[in-house]
Amino acid sequence: MSRANSQLADENSELRRQVAALESVIDGFRETTAPTSGTPAREVEGKYRELVERLDLAFQVITPAIWDWDVEKKWNWGSSGLQLLFGRGDEEATEKFDIWDDDDLWTSHIHPDDCAQVKRCLRNHLEIDTPYDVEYRYYLPDGEYIWVHSVGRTVRAVDGRPLRMVGLCINITTRKLAELELQRLREAVDDAAEGLVLFDSNERLVYANKRYREIYSEVAHLLTVGESRINIGRAYCASGAIPEAIGQVDEFLKTFWEGRDSSDTFEQQLANGSWIKHSHRVLPGGGIVSIRTDITDIKKREQTLRESEERFRALFENAGVGIAMSDDQGRIQNANPALQNMLGFTGGEINALTIADITHPDDLMESQKRRNAMIAGAASAYGMDKRFIRKDGQTVWCHVASTPVLDCNGDFRFSVAVLENITERKLMEEQFRQVQKMEAMGQLTGGVAHDFNNLLAVMLGNLELIRDSVSADKGVGEMIERGIKATERGAALTDRLLAFSRKQTLLPTALDLNQLVLSMADLLRRTLGETIEIKSIEAAGLWLCHADQSQLENALLNLSINARDAMPEGGTLTIETANLVLDDDFAGAQADAEPGDYIMLGVSDSGSGISSEALKHVFEPFFTTKEVGKGTGLGLSMVYGFAKQSGGNVTIYSAPGKGTSVKLYLPRSLGQIDKPNLNEARSDIPSAQGEVILIVEDDADLRTLAVALLSGLGYEIAEAASAEAALQVLECSTPINLLLSDVILPGGMNGPGLAAEVRRRSPATKIVFMTGYAKEAFAKQHGLDKPTHVLQKPFRKADLANKIRSVLDEE
Repeated sequence: MSRANSQLADENSELRRQVAALESVIDGFRETTAPTSGTPAREVEGKYRELVERLDLAFQVITPAIWDWDVEKKWNWGSSGLQLLFGRGDEEATEKFDIWDDDDLWTSHIHPDDCAQVKRCLRNHLEIDTPYDVEYRYYLPDGEYIWVHSVGRTVRAVDGRPLRMVGLCINITTRKLAELELQRLREAVDDAAEGLVLFDSNERLVYANKRYREIYSEVAHLLTVGESRINIGRAYCASGAIPEAIGQVDEFLKTFWEGRDSSDTFEQQLANGSWIKHSHRVLPGGGIVSIRTDITDIKKREQTLRESEERFRALFENAGVGIAMSDDQGRIQNANPALQNMLGFTGGEINALTIADITHPDDLMESQKRRNAMIAGAASAYGMDKRFIRKDGQTVWCHVASTPVLDCNGDFRFSVAVLENITERKLMEEQFRQVQKMEAMGQLTGGVAHDFNNLLAVMLGNLELIRDSVSADKGVGEMIERGIKATERGAALTDRLLAFSRKQTLLPTALDLNQLVLSMADLLRRTLGETIEIKSIEAAGLWLCHADQSQLENALLNLSINARDAMPEGGTLTIETANLVLDDDFAGAQADAEPGDYIMLGVSDSGSGISSEALKHVFEPFFTTKEVGKGTGLGLSMVYGFAKQSGGNVTIYSAPGKGTSVKLYLPRSLGQIDKPNLNEARSDIPSAQGEVILIVEDDADLRTLAVALLSGLGYEIAEAASAEAALQVLECSTPINLLLSDVILPGGMNGPGLAAEVRRRSPATKIVFMTGYAKEAFAKQHGLDKPTHVLQKPFRKADLANKIRSVLDEE
């Protein structure tokens, strides 16, 4: 900028010198061409000769671009300097010059945007004698434009007519370019987003741009060039545009000025709430430039960011779920208190770990696969259920939702993962799956047991018929008895299967559980042996429970034997009872359990315990942890089925080396203790009294057996293989006294449906069902609301005879 200023100064000095010389020449011409009256011609000629000599002398001193235009003859003379300026050679030239002709050589080279102005200025000068002083752009032969400053004076006749016009041109291209650059710079500064003010070395205002005036709009009229900084500061204070902090600003500027610091910056809040950033710098030549930046939006964003960070910190610290931030290597950068508590680590401990360190090995590969895809940008986020390892080694199930945080270029910075503890939900899901599996297995085993009971019934009945019909050969009789006993053991096995499937026949009564445990004490001691110590913890005021006594005794015996086998070197067996009220929360935590009043029977041992994997299967039929040949795998499954069918529940708790505890929850009974004589039986086998019985059974062998047994007792028999055939028999035969029907029949009608139709047609006909299922099971399934008689398969001849006779003899 200093070099341009120097060039401008040189050009101005040269221009003034050449103008002065030109004016001297013009004045001489004017005196010569306008003689006064009475002046001799010889004197005029002498003066002209003197003028020419003076002009030659001036041209020798300078090389001006001078032109002399004969207005009337339209000829123009240009000096060598003019020819050089316009790029036409070094010699002087004379040429035709008509400014009113657009094809004129000089006029045609003037920039189109400037030509009209030049002609107007020249015309006004010739016509009304206004100054001819004009700047224009001239097109050189090399294709470039130069800026020309042209001035001229006219020599007129006595009558005022313009005779000739003399002038000079100066190349001002450098100055014009500097002025344009300065103008562009000024416009850029004036339109800058920051306010800018400039004080000279005398602390007087030199310049204030538009933005500066906008910031201090209330006192903008005081920002006049030449005003002192002190007066402007006082005006600020007086106007109230800036608060009392202006004194601080003024003191700062005074110190800054006196100390001549190179630069400094500070922030200030104005009365209207906006924030201004002040940046000051001392200029090399003296003075101060001050830039004022409106940082209100920045301050607001900073405040918003602080508030956002505070909200995030509050959420992070107080969230009920775990939150973890980790880098691309999985290193944990931060973990909130909820996650620390969930996994049992302190903040310092968990921040020294990686995600892989706390992930269960079985879930690590899938977790890393999804995380790597998210880091690579192949997935915007990921979620999964996975297991974490606590500090104490326990497993915690969590649902993880992880999201990446990216930088301004879209590259991964770190991830934020939200971890919800779903361990309880996973346990519930596992329990539900177990219930579904047990239900499915129950249906399977129940169906198998039903069909097997049909076979056992045929075998047992036929063995009894054989025994009654063969001779009293001792060897044959023993074989028949062994076959009967084997069939009865098979029936006991199917009874256990039916217990698991909840389809066994139960005879529930009101029982005193403390009394039942006491009555079995001797049996348990003999069964368990001397190495097992039995402890009994009996609750006082124990409620009565509603259960089948024989099945409950079998369940207690099974649990005690399992405990004995888990303590081969001896140990302690603890049997306890208690009243329990299961609320909604407790019942909800147990699969397939209902809230209510229960009596708990617990059997615990100090044995070897059961692994967590085996614990998932202990209630399944034929699953056993014992050696081959030492367990059927039906003990716990029978206990499970008995508890469920009784309207209760069963739980098991165990760990390797810590023993096992099984607890039965049986529903409370509000009735009185009933002491039925379960061993009561008729000593003789009753026979018929002329009654007619319709036997409906789709199994031909079992139907044949039933026909043979009842015919042998003197009953008149009609038979059918389906409900449809039975109804046809009912229409064609003599009145039927009793219908003996299987529950499950082929075709569209089952046993209960057939019974309903028989009752409609013949209300006096008695009904007995044959089934391998429990009475309650099919009664509930088929909605039977009337008293129902059930004969459990497989049955012996005496069981069949007594059941038929007792039903027929009912009033």
